[in-house]
Amino acid sequence: MFRLAAVLLALSFFPVTEVVLRALNVGRNVNLVIPIEDNLLATTGDFTHQINGMADLAFYGTTDLSGPETRPFTLPRPDNTFRIVVVGGSTVIGFPYAPEFAFPRQLEMQLELQNPGLDVEVLNAGITAMNSFAVNELVAQCFDAKPDLVVIHTGHNEFYGPGGPASTAFQLSPELIRQTYHFRRWRSVQIVAALSPPPDNAGEDLLNVLPRQLSIPLNGPVYLQARTNYESNLRRMIKACRKSDTPVLLTTVACNLKDQSPLLAEWRNESIDGKVEWDSLLADAALLIQQRDYHAALNALERASDLESEHAMLSYRRGQCYDGLGDVQQAWAAFSEARDLDACRFRIPSEFHEIARRVADEHPHCHFLDLTAAMVADGYSDPPGYNLFLEHVHYNFEGHHLVGRLFAKFIQENIRSGRWNSDRVASSNEMQKSLGFLPEDDLAATSFAIEVLQTGPFAQTADRQSHIEFLTQRAGRLFELVPSDRRDVFAELSLNQMSGALPQHLLAEFEERGNKQAVELMRKCWKLRKPWLRNVP
Repeated sequence: MFRLAAVLLALSFFPVTEVVLRALNVGRNVNLVIPIEDNLLATTGDFTHQINGMADLAFYGTTDLSGPETRPFTLPRPDNTFRIVVVGGSTVIGFPYAPEFAFPRQLEMQLELQNPGLDVEVLNAGITAMNSFAVNELVAQCFDAKPDLVVIHTGHNEFYGPGGPASTAFQLSPELIRQTYHFRRWRSVQIVAALSPPPDNAGEDLLNVLPRQLSIPLNGPVYLQARTNYESNLRRMIKACRKSDTPVLLTTVACNLKDQSPLLAEWRNESIDGKVEWDSLLADAALLIQQRDYHAALNALERASDLESEHAMLSYRRGQCYDGLGDVQQAWAAFSEARDLDACRFRIPSEFHEIARRVADEHPHCHFLDLTAAMVADGYSDPPGYNLFLEHVHYNFEGHHLVGRLFAKFIQENIRSGRWNSDRVASSNEMQKSLGFLPEDDLAATSFAIEVLQTGPFAQTADRQSHIEFLTQRAGRLFELVPSDRRDVFAELSLNQMSGALPQHLLAEFEERGNKQAVELMRKCWKLRKPWLRNVP
């Protein structure tokens, strides 16, 4: 009995300590859904709960990632309210735009247009760099918000996100990864972590920090582990939704195929004798493509394929040739193959889409949307490129508008069993006006995209210079759209000031300069972006 009592006393130390720390409000509540504190009621009005902006701390220690969006809402869920929670990574939270412009917000507005009188709430639980391990944890917590639907939109971060098989963030077994997320919500664990010295790479860009190994060959051991993790975590999410009796929509994710050259195209032929000749043929093909002599370029590529047939740049150059010749089907196949052969896996492999489809088909209560197929059916028949993306996976505003509309249409027809009225669809320009979108927002997003292309493996891509030139020209055109009395103010902002609360920083600058017209515009835009706030800055 004495020994048993000693063991129980030792085991009770952490739970008791945890209770005391929470009672004293020591540490941080990093749960996804939290009550609104009394001191925030004057700002948020009659809402009772909110999505916790510090929920990301459970997944990557003390590093403050982008997301989720701190949106207030009411519990119990009011009558005539249709509430959706969207979970995923940076494409969900909207990077490099503010969350107010991301496709979840546009989904909300499109659904409200389709259903006059219905209050639609879309809570954005996207967090930068999250893979299916973290998304699974978010799904488990999102039921506290009492959603009518959970949308799962994930896949790009399976290899390098925290817990991924090629990530620097805790290389543990899948079960231990899940337990780590759980224990990081404990206040006692937070205190121990806070007392630990910060890592040497603290403050560096995640594109440099997260990858433990960049090269991940197709169907190699690391690739296969990520595939297994993805499928297993999707099943867990869907089962959790089933257990809570909450409808779930599982989707594929899209990426830039046409205008993002492979990040790490490796020569895998055991013989290096033909490498010099192969490089020369690829260089000839690239020059011929610039000259729009696509048939001659294809001939050079065919000769190169005799030396090395499975190479990401070879497939990518073929895609450019077929695209130039107007052969859409061949272009899709070549660009997709280039993405799959790219050894640096910041873009989801095509095989993972089929995994999502198969998992959804095995669960009758799970709805499934093939996003890329929906884009094609909507008229975007060419492989996606700069028409929808700013770089490898992050949408431009048109991309967010398209995805928000496609999601809304699917949900309206297949989940709400309603009719999709094409006369009640907001165009991209109408959506920008409704959301208080400024040319400065587009300019800031383009600036972030340029920074991405100058970071980590993106700085080593074969067509990096042409990618940067395109975005630089885009930034120049956008700068001309900014009224002359606002250009100097924007030009003096740092990238940190451009992120998240851009209107607030602009408003402060315009107040200091006495530009009353610009001050009123910024206040109006802020109110349109966050209509749930009682007071604007």
